[in-house]
Amino acid sequence: MKNSSDKAFPLQPTLIEKFWGQCNWTYEAWIFTRTILDGNSTIDSIKEEHPWFFNHLNIILQEYSLLQIIKLHDPTVQSNNENLSIDYIVERGEWGTETWAILNVLKQKLDLFAKPLTDARRKILAHNDLKLTMQNATLGFFKENDDREYFANLQEFVNVVSGDIRPFCELSMSDVIGFMEDFKKNT
Repeated sequence: MKNSSDKAFPLQPTLIEKFWGQCNWTYEAWIFTRTILDGNSTIDSIKEEHPWFFNHLNIILQEYSLLQIIKLHDPTVQSNNENLSIDYIVERGEWGTETWAILNVLKQKLDLFAKPLTDARRKILAHNDLKLTMQNATLGFFKENDDREYFANLQEFVNVVSGDIRPFCELSMSDVIGFMEDFKKNT
């Protein structure tokens, strides 16, 4: 909703904190997946020894990461229930004109990335669509590094909503790197 003035924290601070928590968890799931599976020389060296394990791990981590991203794009109201989502934040916040315009531009960028993932959620991640299962269809793809741009835009969106710089946590990446170093030493 547009207001004529820009005011900080047009939504309850607790709600903003919960939204940041959801976005941060989505970021951590993504960075964990990306760190453990993409270009990780430690993993690459042991994937050949345990191909089934890493194939399953890849599927599990990717599906979970995609599901978390798509949940951020749920409509404000669904089946008479409100969702704390990007749509909710934009629609229910009493944003000033400038802030509302910035949030809408960022929302469009975020939605552009998420749109191709929506069918994956409806037909594969949340359900077992018979037709797609029988066809071995692939859904939910994006161009290389589009995910990095998505999370940069999500970070900017959260910063605008928070009225301050509110970085996502990088501990998952550090934990994966540390775990893999320990794992390599013990193999």
